[in-house]
Amino acid sequence: MGLPELPLERRVMGIETEFGITITPANGTNLWLAESKILSALLYFQTGRNTRDIFLSNGARYYNDNIYSDSGSSYKLEYSTPEADNAIEAVAHDKAGERIVAANSVKLEKYLRKEHGTEVKINLYKNNSDTKDNTWGSHQNYQMARHHWRDNTDAPKLEEIYQLLMSFFVSRIIFTGAGKVLYQAGRNFAMGNYVIMDRARFILEDISAATTQCRGIINTKDEPLADRSRFIRLHHIMDDSNMSEFSDYLKIGTGAIAVHLVEAGVFPIFELANPVQVLHQISEDLTLKREYDVNINGATKKMTAIQMQKEYHLAALSYFGRNPPADSSAMQVIRDWGETLDALENEPMSLHRELDWVIKLNILLKRMERKNLPLAEASQICTEYHNVNPARGIYYRLLSQSEGLRPRRICTDDQIENAMTNPPNNTRAYRRGSYAIDFITESNPEYTVLSVGWSGVSTKTANGDRYLYSADPREVEFS
Repeated sequence: MGLPELPLERRVMGIETEFGITITPANGTNLWLAESKILSALLYFQTGRNTRDIFLSNGARYYNDNIYSDSGSSYKLEYSTPEADNAIEAVAHDKAGERIVAANSVKLEKYLRKEHGTEVKINLYKNNSDTKDNTWGSHQNYQMARHHWRDNTDAPKLEEIYQLLMSFFVSRIIFTGAGKVLYQAGRNFAMGNYVIMDRARFILEDISAATTQCRGIINTKDEPLADRSRFIRLHHIMDDSNMSEFSDYLKIGTGAIAVHLVEAGVFPIFELANPVQVLHQISEDLTLKREYDVNINGATKKMTAIQMQKEYHLAALSYFGRNPPADSSAMQVIRDWGETLDALENEPMSLHRELDWVIKLNILLKRMERKNLPLAEASQICTEYHNVNPARGIYYRLLSQSEGLRPRRICTDDQIENAMTNPPNNTRAYRRGSYAIDFITESNPEYTVLSVGWSGVSTKTANGDRYLYSADPREVEFS
């Protein structure tokens, strides 16, 4: 099999989300209220199987992931979207994940009430930390061609690719950040208690292989889930989880554009002397006016995060103006990216329908206009914004407001509802989804599906066991 084209004309992408959870009453006497049992039950109510890890009919992975922290290990409910080859479809599947886990929590509440006489609220949060500073992640994955740095002696090595992307990922938190109220007991909320990006506080290294401790801006995990000789999966762990479809779309869309420009050899080269420090400083600067030392071809220049992003945006405009992308939605991403940067430069609060950190800050400021806002209340508002239960979550309640106030949509409800059960039809997720149905229902008369994975499926037929493999996630069939 030959090497893939360079840059990839099509590439798959996806989003992994770990969910926070609260169970009220948290210390009930019923055995069902143990968090580990709740998490397993949430999967059961989706599939009817007792499992901690399963693929669904839409090609997504739904599982309990083991999370390590200073207080020990625990499980978090995680949903990983199926492979999509454009940002809009990736967002539809990310939002489908929210609705799936929320629906399962409602089913479980009803079951506990009916069968066990237990009144309990199970709330799942698409956020990244709690008031005790326990943290969990939101990761993005981008398919890249491995031979770009393996076989071409003139091409940058893998470590240099990571350095190229460093300043891009650091500076773009101005539109990917979800916002966070930093909690301190006994105080009223003030602007100094708010940061653009929650996850920034937990990033301690420039580059790291770890995802749960000593987290890095760039993660070096090299698990392609495809033909290792041909592809790499860029695994980016730094960003916040987004409720806003628009923030989510810009996050995954600009990420895909950036790796395309890297493969094309036209990505701007900016170097930050201390990327982690700059990340924290950008997150704390709500004015977006602070300047940072950026090394460009050996010369140091003062630039804001917006100015850095505008240079990346200009490179995308120039390249794709000459080389129209196969994915037409990429040009829409580029247009929305540019308009967002202009708005951030002129008046960040004008994006009170688009960006999570601005939407939340706008809510808090409006509350402050009426009365003093205790920090505990502000922190609770910040948390409940991320509640994925449509009847309880603040973000979902905002969607019912008038056109000028409700968050900007990227997907229709029909697209999201379709994504809850159906996979993208032009990636391997399509065939994986049908194998997942066979595995869950055990109804295929021709074979039994023994296991389903990202790149492989094991089956049992009358003629013996067979392992089916997918070398390229852009292709539908396993063989």
